[in-house]
Amino acid sequence: GRPLKSILISAAVACCRSAYSLSATLQSLRQNLKGPVLRGLAARAPYFHNGFAADLNEAVDFCNTRFSVELSDEEKSDLVAFLRAL
Repeated sequence: GRPLKSILISAAVACCRSAYSLSATLQSLRQNLKGPVLRGLAARAPYFHNGFAADLNEAVDFCNTRFSVELSDEEKSDLVAFLRAL
């Protein structure tokens, strides 16, 4: 699969899409991306402003589908495991 860093960058960009212009370059995102604090994320369900995602699996699935991140099942599982570990 893809390296975890690549997966996390893809997921962060996709989930924070509304905060940044799509025309921004990857270099600009690396320098300026200020996402939400991820520490303790697993304990803060449900996710999204309306509680749409009951757990991290649903949140990752939504972002993967909505923003066409194209993570494999294994990559999604790895990302969820990483987010739970924070």
